[in-house]
Amino acid sequence: SVIGVIAVGHDITQIKRVTAEQKREAADMARLIRCANAIIFGVDLQGRLTEWNNKVTQMTGYTKDEVLGKSLIDNFVVTESK
Repeated sequence: SVIGVIAVGHDITQIKRVTAEQKREAADMARLIRCANAIIFGVDLQGRLTEWNNKVTQMTGYTKDEVLGKSLIDNFVVTESK
């Protein structure tokens, strides 16, 4: 037979509100990067492409899907500049 019950509650309303705001801000930043009228690309510490916006695609002809994960230096920097 049950002798007792212990329950603990925690109001997560604020956590959910902050999380939703962070998701909105991340989506806004992603849209700004994607649609910027400037070339924006990102690389990780190993020199692999992690971001590639629409302007870079327009200028190079390479889509984001084609370049993500590839080495910037090995694939997109001319030999004379390496």
